[in-house]
Amino acid sequence: YLEALHKKIQNFQAGSADKHLKTFMDALNFELEAGEQGKLEFDPETGPEAVRLMTAHGAKGLEFATVFVVGLVDKRFPTIERREQIEIPEPLVREVLPEGDIHLQEERRLMYVAMTRAKERLFLTRAFDYGGKTTKKPSRFLIELGMAKEEERAATGRVNLTPLPSPPPQGEGIKLPIPKYFSFSQISTFKKCPLEYKYRYVLKLPEPGSANLSFGLTMHKTFERYLKLLLQETKQQDLFAKRGADKVALPDLKTLEKFYEESWIDDWFESKAQKEEYKKRGRAMLKYFYDEAAARPPRPKYLEASFRMRIAPGWFLGKIDRADEGPAGLAIIDYKTGESRGIGKVDRDQLLIYEWAAQEFFREKVADLQYWFLKDKLVVESFLGKPKDLEKLKAEINESASEIVECVKANGFSEADRRVSHDCEYQNLEK
Repeated sequence: YLEALHKKIQNFQAGSADKHLKTFMDALNFELEAGEQGKLEFDPETGPEAVRLMTAHGAKGLEFATVFVVGLVDKRFPTIERREQIEIPEPLVREVLPEGDIHLQEERRLMYVAMTRAKERLFLTRAFDYGGKTTKKPSRFLIELGMAKEEERAATGRVNLTPLPSPPPQGEGIKLPIPKYFSFSQISTFKKCPLEYKYRYVLKLPEPGSANLSFGLTMHKTFERYLKLLLQETKQQDLFAKRGADKVALPDLKTLEKFYEESWIDDWFESKAQKEEYKKRGRAMLKYFYDEAAARPPRPKYLEASFRMRIAPGWFLGKIDRADEGPAGLAIIDYKTGESRGIGKVDRDQLLIYEWAAQEFFREKVADLQYWFLKDKLVVESFLGKPKDLEKLKAEINESASEIVECVKANGFSEADRRVSHDCEYQNLEK
């Protein structure tokens, strides 16, 4: 729709001597008054990577890796609305008419069409509440598939009283959801404090944010938007420019500062003075970042690139902030907004995970792993993992993830926490 509006504006500008907004709006109003509703030209088979919303009728003949069939509730699918406003008398119909509810049979055929559009994954969904006065019953199609139970449609006059079960003793009989997905943050948290892992990642206890967190997210988002703009302009030049064309001009510092203001997260600062201090620090970091980009123009290939790798108890998920192309391979870069320091084990493991993902998930060669410390000036700390380092890391991640699963199954976080030497603020929650 945005593209259609854009083209309409372009056509108006090309064909109208008066290019004021009011003239454009008047032209649109004339078209609407004349009954013109417009037409959106869209080919779902050749369109961009996006969620494609269409009817079951419109999906005929198409196939997709993943399909969601939504609204599977009574009186919606199958719908109670009938298409034929004027019924054709049976004597005028030459074909043999099917027996039974023709409308329901047609709806069932549509359901079959919708389900068979999926090549890999099919999701059938319903909601209890669509904003009306009553809750919705499941579609008869879900009942026929054995995915929902038929609900009684009228009052039965029966009163069923079910006694509440006695609560189990603390720590006994409580089944926690077994995790299937793991991240570096989760595993690091478990190693540091098993009880913190339980409350943060199993029980989903919300935690307050911090000024450092808000500021760090702001800086990451700012750099990401700036480099995505550079990457977009580079791709456009590669697509349209002739050989020998000049290199793409680096977006200026004002653009970087504009992204900074737009990306600013105004939460969790203790005072106005603290917020202004962070803002001032951020502007200085922008200058360090820009000066480095101007001196050595970046060639980003991956920005905020998600990855997923198989490990023993499930999947390991993560995201690479930035990876630049180089003659010898990728240079993977992670930003740090705190004081510059040496690379400790946790920092080292995080970059080694990125190297592992680049090799196995993205099928790329890695030439360098870098931390950019930006607080006082740009300080780059770098190294490159060896095969034995990666194998050791994989073994540690598999061992930690398996330990988490066993801990969840037995709800043994308190026992695991006591084996870790630390001051634990979560013990009071257990009590």
